[in-house]
Amino acid sequence: MLTNKLVLTAACGLLLVSCGQKTDTPKEVVKPVKIAVAKSMSAVTKNYAGVVQSDQVTNLAFKVAGQIINLPVDAGDRVKKGDVIAEIDTRDFKLQYEVDRSAYVTAKAQYERFQRLLAKEAVSQQDYEVAETNYDKAKASLENSQNVLNDAQLLSPFDGTVERKLVENYQRVNVGETIIRLVNTGNLYVSFNMADYNLAVLKYGKPDFSVRFNSLNNIYYKARLREYTDISTDGSGIPVSLWIEDKTFKNVVIKPGFSCDVKVDFHFSDDKGAVVLPISSVFVSEVTGTTSVWVVTNDTLELRKVSVAALNDKDQISVLDGVSVGEKVIAAGAVTLNAGQRVQIIN
Repeated sequence: MLTNKLVLTAACGLLLVSCGQKTDTPKEVVKPVKIAVAKSMSAVTKNYAGVVQSDQVTNLAFKVAGQIINLPVDAGDRVKKGDVIAEIDTRDFKLQYEVDRSAYVTAKAQYERFQRLLAKEAVSQQDYEVAETNYDKAKASLENSQNVLNDAQLLSPFDGTVERKLVENYQRVNVGETIIRLVNTGNLYVSFNMADYNLAVLKYGKPDFSVRFNSLNNIYYKARLREYTDISTDGSGIPVSLWIEDKTFKNVVIKPGFSCDVKVDFHFSDDKGAVVLPISSVFVSEVTGTTSVWVVTNDTLELRKVSVAALNDKDQISVLDGVSVGEKVIAAGAVTLNAGQRVQIIN
């Protein structure tokens, strides 16, 4: 009985102690942060190193082998379409042509004779078909011999300039061996490489292109986009090419291989919402795997996906979409924060 009273007394004591204590409610952690305000990006200028290239470049070679007996061109010569570039000795080809022509004449006469005999049923169908086959073979051989004779003369396929001559006169050449490299200097364009993270601005930035040549007293010529690809197979950047459309450029002597400076002025309209942010504010989210920023709204964090291009100074980055002018973003330490977390701006 005494034991039961002791247990009851102890239980009442514990109850009174617990009733007298207050339970602490966990306080919400408000993290101090520094922010940056998104500024409008109306225009950005970037410069790239370019090189002049031709839209028409070809290595000319013979379809037949033989000894060159005529090579009237040298490197730097201008040629017209249809001009003779080189000729191969045709003596053996002509002999073969005469043999094939004689066989063709004989086969043709035999075939025509059997046609008349077949109409009179004076020859069998089998003999007629043999004569027809022999005629077809002789005709094909003659045509081939004529083509070989024609191929012994190498003609210019377009107006252009001989960039290189790789053989000499009286040299024996093989089928497909390059004789000259011909360049059309009338269709020139400028090529350069752009970093892959700048590719988006070709769509968003409304770029204006201009080209300056080192040998032309710092004159910039207007250009327009020719083409670009969205892949880089060798890791050197996205290849971009331009047509020079400036009317005054027609009087300028420029050759393929000339170096130049390419200036690209990117213009961003308000409806595209391009802004400038500190480069430290942009990160790759571990949750979404996308390039993102933290936007501060009413002291609460919101994760935003953005498209970026490194068009500014080394400590800034261009954000092409996802953030509007005037919005506040976390300037540093973005990877340590969480969505919905409350923050206190300290700058």
